[in-house]
Amino acid sequence: MDIFYNYTNFPKNCGSLALAIGTFDGVHKGHRKLIAHIVDKAHVGQMISAVLTFHPHPATLGKKSFPLLMPLEKRLETLAALGVQKTLVQELSPDFTALTPAEFFEKILLPMGVKDIAVGRDFSFGHERSGNFATLKDLAEKHNISAHLLEDITTADGLSISSTRIRSLLSAGDIKVANELLGHNYTLYGEVVPGAQRGRQLGYPTANIATHELLPLAGVYGGFLSLNNIRYLAAVHIGAPATFGATLPTVEAYLPHYSGGEFYGQKVALELTLFVRESRRFSGPAAIIAAMQDDVAYIERELKIADPSA
Repeated sequence: MDIFYNYTNFPKNCGSLALAIGTFDGVHKGHRKLIAHIVDKAHVGQMISAVLTFHPHPATLGKKSFPLLMPLEKRLETLAALGVQKTLVQELSPDFTALTPAEFFEKILLPMGVKDIAVGRDFSFGHERSGNFATLKDLAEKHNISAHLLEDITTADGLSISSTRIRSLLSAGDIKVANELLGHNYTLYGEVVPGAQRGRQLGYPTANIATHELLPLAGVYGGFLSLNNIRYLAAVHIGAPATFGATLPTVEAYLPHYSGGEFYGQKVALELTLFVRESRRFSGPAAIIAAMQDDVAYIERELKIADPSA
């Protein structure tokens, strides 16, 4: 997949595009429906499948921070795996956000060679989000461009799949349903950094992971940590270790079946698949060890991975 940063760098006259527009944070099932639509349109119409996405996230405007569901690098990797041929990553610069809907269409979409556009239900564009799908369709029709509004995918309860809903589920610790809506396991990406060594002192050495993604409800989770293309079962604690008076949240993964050495500085991917319990304060080290033994046994049982040394 060819990647371009800023619309001024996107090649003109590179061919006819079937374009999907959106942030696509998390690349959930709803996003995948939209991507599949333009990939199919491109195939049938002998066009190029393309995506216009935004970084940083539009929700960051006016905010100090807005943790993502997936880092940009992984978002782009996922789009490529779904069959997208070209992606424009547009920075939300003052000049860009000042564009009116008509200017957005004429200065960005027309020079790209767009012939078919697909967007989701919540789509808006232009200065202060002043344009919607009706605006887009009106502008597109004037240039003989097709514009499609794809309906949301809904779950059995009638609710739409959205990044906002997935964020709420993660904040409630409902990792199972969040993963179902994502269509993949929620994953934290980061680097292993030195920690306080408390787990090692208790007989449960953990990998302390520095990540920038949205942290779910503080608690213990089961999942898998990928290191050097090998996937290890992981018992994960997310949050501030209250027993030790800590106030800053950490992500610590214990790998019960890992027998290698330390891997500080390594990039890892930590999939979360099972919620075990919320964080709690313990009376002392003995109580922590007992709880960790129970947590690991539960995770091995639920994820159906037995201790090879047993």
